[in-house]
Amino acid sequence: MLAYPNSYAVGMSSLGFQRVFNQMAEWPDTVCERAFMPEADELAWRRKAGKPVVTLDGGRPLRNCDLLAFSISNEYDYVNALNMMRLSGIEPRAADRTDDWPLVIAGGLCVTSNPMPLAQFIDAIVIGESEPTLGPLLDTIKSMGSQGVGKKRLLKQLATLPGIYVPSIHSSKSPKASIMRQWASVESLGARSVITTPSGVFGEMVMFEIARGCPFNCRFCLPGYAYLPYRECRMEDLTQILRSFPENARIGFVACSPDSHPSFREIIDLARAAGHEVSIGSQRAEHPSQLGEGKFSGTTLTIAPETGADGLRKVIGKSLRNEAILNTVASASDSVSRIRMYFIYGFPFETDEDRAEISSLVAQVRACTKLPISVSINPFIPKPWTAFQWSPLASVNDLRKWRDEITKDIRAIPSVEVRFLGAREAHIQALLSRGDHRVGEALLNRLDGDGWPQAFQKAGIDMNWVFEPLQPGATFEWDFINMGFGHTRLAREYNLAQSTNQARFKTPEKLSDPVPSQPESSPCP
Repeated sequence: MLAYPNSYAVGMSSLGFQRVFNQMAEWPDTVCERAFMPEADELAWRRKAGKPVVTLDGGRPLRNCDLLAFSISNEYDYVNALNMMRLSGIEPRAADRTDDWPLVIAGGLCVTSNPMPLAQFIDAIVIGESEPTLGPLLDTIKSMGSQGVGKKRLLKQLATLPGIYVPSIHSSKSPKASIMRQWASVESLGARSVITTPSGVFGEMVMFEIARGCPFNCRFCLPGYAYLPYRECRMEDLTQILRSFPENARIGFVACSPDSHPSFREIIDLARAAGHEVSIGSQRAEHPSQLGEGKFSGTTLTIAPETGADGLRKVIGKSLRNEAILNTVASASDSVSRIRMYFIYGFPFETDEDRAEISSLVAQVRACTKLPISVSINPFIPKPWTAFQWSPLASVNDLRKWRDEITKDIRAIPSVEVRFLGAREAHIQALLSRGDHRVGEALLNRLDGDGWPQAFQKAGIDMNWVFEPLQPGATFEWDFINMGFGHTRLAREYNLAQSTNQARFKTPEKLSDPVPSQPESSPCP
C-alpha cells in the first residue's frame, strides 16, 4: 500500500508519487493500492465515528496491509503520516508495533536529506531514489514474509540492502553506520503519469520527466544537491514514450530546468507534431527561444529569479541576470498565457536594497507584457545538505516586516497577484527540516493536539536555535548519510558565497571588469 500524507489532489499531482506507485504496482507478485490524507470534513467524521483510513482503490484499512509505504515530499506532512497511522489503529512508534502490524517504510526528498525526525516511527527509510532500491526491498519482504520470518529478523536483513536506513538496527539517535544515497541510471528515467484526474492540481495533464537533478549549482537548493548527478533522458527513450501517449494529450515536461535538456526544442516540436498540447514546468530565462513558435494552449511561463538583484543572485549561486529575464518575457509573451515568478527573501548576505529589487523587477516585467502575472514570495529556509545549511533563519518579526514591505510594493503594480508563505510556517519548517531525533517527540505532541510552541517545548527543543548561525563545517545528526559529497564541499561553497558577496560591494575602481557609464537600455519593446 502506498500512502501520500496529503490530499488526493496534491498526491496525484506528484510525479514522484505516481512513479513509485507504478513501480510497486508493476513489480511481480505485488498488489499496490493508494491511500491519501482525508480532507477536513472526512477526517472529522472518521475521528468521531472511529473509522480507519482506507485505500482509494479497494477500500482496505491501512492496518490490514502487509506493507505501508509513505511517499513524503514536505516536512509538514510528517504529522499527517502519523495521523493516518493512528486513525487506522496503527501505533505510531515503531517500538510499540508487533509482528501483527504492517511493516512501515518511507521515502522522499525530505527523509532522504534528514530522516531523524521520523526515525522512531518508520521501520525502514529509503535513502535516495526508488528505482534501484524498491525492487530488492520488495523481493526481500516477500521472500522472508512467505517463510513466516518475524519483523526483527526481516529488518535486520533489510538493513544490509544499499540505501536502506533501519532505525532499530542502525539506531534512531545519532547512527554511526554510513548509508549510501541511491540514484537511478539514465536508462531508468522518463517517468510519466500513469493516472490522470481532473481533481489533480494540474487537471488531466500527463506529467513527463525529461531530466533529473539540476545542471546548476544554486547554493540554497536541496533538490540541486540531493539529485546529483544531473541526468538527462535520452532522446530515443523520450521519443518512444511520447509515441505511447493518448491522442491530443496535454503534456507537462518535468525537470528542475526542463529547457536545459539539449534536445528540448526537438522534444517540444515532436509533441506538437503529434497533436499534443505542451506545458513547461519552469523556463530558464536564458533560453527564450526554446519555447518555439506558436501559442501553447494554457502554458504558463514559470521563472524563478529568486531575487531581484543580479549581485545577490551571484552570491546564492544562480547564474541569471535581470536582462535575460526581461528578454525571455518579451519574446515569450505571444507563446504563453500567463507569467509566474518565484522569489525568496531573507537570504544569507541579503540587504535592504536587494529586497527592494524584487518589486522593481516585477514592475519591469509588468512593463514587458500585458499577460497576467502571479508572484510567489517565500522566506529562505536553510535546508540540510546545501551550502547554506549552517545559515540562520531570519527572525519571524523580520520576515513579517520584509514580507509586508515587498508585497505592499508589488500590490501597487497593476494586475499582479501575490502569494506568500507565512513567517511562522517558515519557522516550523526550518525546525523540522534541520531537526534531530527529538523532533519526533514534538511531532507526537503536535499529534496529541498541542500547538507547535508547546510541542517543541515539551520535547526539550529551543525553537530559537534556528535563528543563530552555525560554524560552517559543523556536524549534524544526519551526517551518517553518504550523499556522494561531504560537508567539505558545502563549506567551500559557503565560503565562496561569502567572498562573492564581499566582491560585489567593492568600489568600481577596484573591480577588474569595466563598469558601463550608461545604464543598459530596457530589452522590452
